[in-house]
Amino acid sequence: MNTVTQTPTDNNFDISQLTPEQIEQVMKEGKGIVEKKREQAKKAYEHQRDQAVISLLIEARQVMATLADFKEFTHQQMEIQANELKNYGKMNGRSQGGFSIVNTAGDMRVRRRRDTTPQWDERALKAVDLLKEFLMDKVKKRDQKVFEILMGYLEKNKQGDWEYSQAMEFIKHENKFQDERWLEGIRMLKESYSVSLKGFGYEFQFKNKENKWETLNLNFSSL
Repeated sequence: MNTVTQTPTDNNFDISQLTPEQIEQVMKEGKGIVEKKREQAKKAYEHQRDQAVISLLIEARQVMATLADFKEFTHQQMEIQANELKNYGKMNGRSQGGFSIVNTAGDMRVRRRRDTTPQWDERALKAVDLLKEFLMDKVKKRDQKVFEILMGYLEKNKQGDWEYSQAMEFIKHENKFQDERWLEGIRMLKESYSVSLKGFGYEFQFKNKENKWETLNLNFSSL
């Protein structure tokens, strides 16, 4: 007598007619099908993900290369304009390289600005020591609030540098005290400060429908 093997997809499949061994086999086969489909879905997702990452990185590199070329082109063009302005007598004598050019219609503008980094030499360390010594000795007990404010201005940032804005706020209090340590510290702090030119930054602007300047967000700083 011939036996017909039934599968879970058969319309007349009746699990009650199976032996325990057959039920176990069916369950294993079903589990295998589920795992196979899950693995197929995983591979399909990973393939799609990898394709997206690769295509985006290729495009990003091309954009970066184009942006770097455009930055160099901008620099060359603005150098030409700077020289033309000097020859034409329209460059401010006090200008340190920053200027703007506007088209005849007055609705497009390119600006070149100096990007600088504040620097403090070894005299700043001595200056801060003198200033803190004075504040601890003469101000802390007399005016705790002023003491905390001034000491806060002398703190360095997370990178271990003094913030320019903090130092300038501190120097605004120059005439607050007449102690020799205070005056000497302020003098040395001023003398220790300088700026170094990192390069030039550029802004590309146009007037919108409201006749207000809008800036195209092109970031050259990392190039």
